[in-house]
Amino acid sequence: MLRQLGTRLQKFGETPLLLKMLCSVFIGTGKIPPNLGMVFREFTQFCENKRLEGVLVTDESRQWWRRLLQHLALKMTQASESTEFQVAIPKQEAQDILKEFLQQQGYHQPWKALEWLDDLLKYHLIQLGTENKIEFKHQLIQEYYTAESLLKQLPHFSDDKLKREYLNYLQWTEPLALMLGLLEEEKQALRVVKLALEVDLKLVARLAGAVKPEFQVQTVALVVGLEVSQELKFELLSTTRSEHAISPLLQALNQKDSYVHRSAANALGNIVDSTAVTGLIQALKDEDSHVRRSAANALGNIGDSTAVTGLIQALNDEHFYVRRSAANALGKIGYFRAVTPLIQALNDEYFHVRWIAANALGKIENSTAVTPLIQALNDEDSHVRRSAANALGNIGDFRAVTPLIQALNDEYFHVLRSAANALGNIGNSTAVTGLIQALNDEPSSVRSSAANALGNIGNSTAVTGLIQALNDEHSSVRSSAADALGEIASPEKLPELTHLLSTTTKTYLLDTISKIQNRCKFYNYTLTQPPRPHPTPISISMTYILHLSDLHFGTLENADLWCSQLADDLKIGLDCSRLDVLILSGDIANKSTSEEYDAAKEFLDVRFVAS
Repeated sequence: MLRQLGTRLQKFGETPLLLKMLCSVFIGTGKIPPNLGMVFREFTQFCENKRLEGVLVTDESRQWWRRLLQHLALKMTQASESTEFQVAIPKQEAQDILKEFLQQQGYHQPWKALEWLDDLLKYHLIQLGTENKIEFKHQLIQEYYTAESLLKQLPHFSDDKLKREYLNYLQWTEPLALMLGLLEEEKQALRVVKLALEVDLKLVARLAGAVKPEFQVQTVALVVGLEVSQELKFELLSTTRSEHAISPLLQALNQKDSYVHRSAANALGNIVDSTAVTGLIQALKDEDSHVRRSAANALGNIGDSTAVTGLIQALNDEHFYVRRSAANALGKIGYFRAVTPLIQALNDEYFHVRWIAANALGKIENSTAVTPLIQALNDEDSHVRRSAANALGNIGDFRAVTPLIQALNDEYFHVLRSAANALGNIGNSTAVTGLIQALNDEPSSVRSSAANALGNIGNSTAVTGLIQALNDEHSSVRSSAADALGEIASPEKLPELTHLLSTTTKTYLLDTISKIQNRCKFYNYTLTQPPRPHPTPISISMTYILHLSDLHFGTLENADLWCSQLADDLKIGLDCSRLDVLILSGDIANKSTSEEYDAAKEFLDVRFVAS
């Protein structure tokens, strides 16, 4: 689907909401509309007809939606001042605008504007923003509905009103361009573009390329017919982004003036249309090296793989800036056939070429380039080493880990930083040790990059080093360490981090703690652990221990007598009716005779259980 996008639809790929809109239209029809206006029209019609479960709206409300949104968008774009563009208005003001509109339309219940505005909030393309203000979900959506409103009013605008109140103000340029993409009448389209000639040249070019494709033959001809310098004309033709601008630009490539060649080639690159590829490939062989460079740049912007062969040949151009542009273009196109020639370009005598070749290999992300890029980590130029590190990080091959760890010792900080980032992208635990060491390196940007990389890898062995980095003298390092801890620290670290928060002014630790809490789904780690049992105190009334030393048992009969006497003494002296533990000193064994020892042993065997 993305390959079907024309240059005018490229912005859809930059915004998730708009890309979702385009996908919805493509799924429904299997086709990509020719311009932004048609994309919006088809998508909004889809929204108006769908049914949301649990959200009830009347058919009457639904029938008014499109007109209400068009009028609301127009009023917001007009605002109170002619040069002001409002993207949000208070809800009460929106209600008043719609109520007045219903009255102007002769609707007998204008107060329903309040109810229908709420329906639109629940169901459509407007939302409540900050301070309870109404806004469209994207400015382009507001511009589209404004365009639909202008489309209805256009036949009623005088030429003077159209020029003075609309064409002359920048806030109306995009709505007018969207309107022209929806306009079915060629006469009216030409009228608008011709009137723009009396306002501004760049505006003419913008609107000439905004009309329906079948009308662009005449509108682009207006630009071609301008009495301006060729260089300016080429710039204006590139602004149209129209395929009908390609032919005059290709013709300019055949002129003898090399400056004209370069200007035409640059303009073709800005239009980004594959129709220009053949002519630009031929321009790669132009006798002027600057033309060849411009042609290579233009082919890179267009991104058509049919240019790869010509660009590979341009890697052998006698001028390094042509080779550099060719390498850059091959990286943009991203075709695998370019890998081997780009690897060879890593040995170019000019570091500019080696540098761009490494970048290009990183964009293509082919593992064949890993070994040559590892070798490039030792290039004499630091820019080449940095590009090689970045490329290895993009490719993500584990073979690069050890060489990248070694690159952490590079003398240039931008190489160290790129190596650290690359290790983080690869995400191999082998890299952790080297990155932990880098937390102590100079300059601070390396420490910060190392902390970020450790967060990306997610190995818990880095936690101790990252906690230490929270005390770094540079705030960027502390912030990076805190972010990394939020990603990898275990809940067991919450008490320690909470203690740090209470003893320092490092408020950014709040975010770290919150990230950990969000991962583990609780606030306080200590409260998740089972409570410790309280120790049971030993009472003297429960346990009695008697330590005897220098005690001699003569015979078993003497021991019996002694035991009886001991029981009486315990009962009278300690009010103790039993003896729990009897400790006999080693003196009994060391100083007793063998007869006494045997008597003592027999006594213990009979009377007590050893504890």
